[in-house]
Amino acid sequence: MTESKFKPVLGLWDATMVVAGSMIGSGIFIVSADITRNVGSGGWLPNERASRWFVTTVWPQVRRALPAAVLHVFGGSQGATAAEEGVVRHASPADSRDAFAPGSVLVVPLTNGSGVRMKILEAWARGVPVVASPAAALGLEAEDGRDLLLAATADAFVDALQRLSREPGLGASLVAAGRRQLEDRYAPAVVASRLAAVYQACLTRRA
Repeated sequence: MTESKFKPVLGLWDATMVVAGSMIGSGIFIVSADITRNVGSGGWLPNERASRWFVTTVWPQVRRALPAAVLHVFGGSQGATAAEEGVVRHASPADSRDAFAPGSVLVVPLTNGSGVRMKILEAWARGVPVVASPAAALGLEAEDGRDLLLAATADAFVDALQRLSREPGLGASLVAAGRRQLEDRYAPAVVASRLAAVYQACLTRRA
């Protein structure tokens, strides 16, 4: 087939396939439930550092403020130490739904990283409110207090979790706003259409 017989055209399905392929396996996340659940991809240094900082620095403060809180850590090293009071460690879940228990809170304390935090999007979709560092929420165009709660320090994470504990309607409000973000910005048809337009523009310039 000669080059002239190829058409510089991408349809919606082509773009959808590209988007799906780029999304699979891209999530790096830390989650909280009971009030706090921590799920991470073991071996990724920024995630390990963030998890270690949260467990050793933030979590003791959370327990003092919320003594009944339990931190579930998925992935990474197995078995909580004696010093990790209120921490339960699990193997990486075969199904991510296992990490998003009812009443859980997604906590993402990353200090650096790149790309979109796919598990923040998944938390919204599964009805789980999010507390994240500014670095973790970068690129989502999420508004503090509307879509999620931002926390840049240990005290801020503790305050955010306390707010979610004492304000039952806050979590539902954050999830509702987050789901609107999903529908407006991240629905497959929306993403695929935008991606197809970008590819089509590139092909048009090369034609």
